[in-house]
Amino acid sequence: MAAASWLLVLHYNKRMTGVRKQAESIVSWLTQKGIDYDSILGRSTKDAYASGENYDRQELRLFSWILGASPVLVLLSLIFLRELPH
Repeated sequence: MAAASWLLVLHYNKRMTGVRKQAESIVSWLTQKGIDYDSILGRSTKDAYASGENYDRQELRLFSWILGASPVLVLLSLIFLRELPH
């Protein structure tokens, strides 16, 4: 279950990366039309999204720890439950 969950997280991370790339092209189009979106936002969209799939690195690390710990906790509970007297 944890492996399937991790694959789902990676899938949505790739989709969000695609959305960010699309946002960069929209901002570029707006700039060509005379609307400086980056100055309205107060930062460069292109620079903010430059890390690509690593944009959400901190969240991905947290999810990997949570998903990695879940099978370990199940295994530990099975080991300790087996040692308890019935």
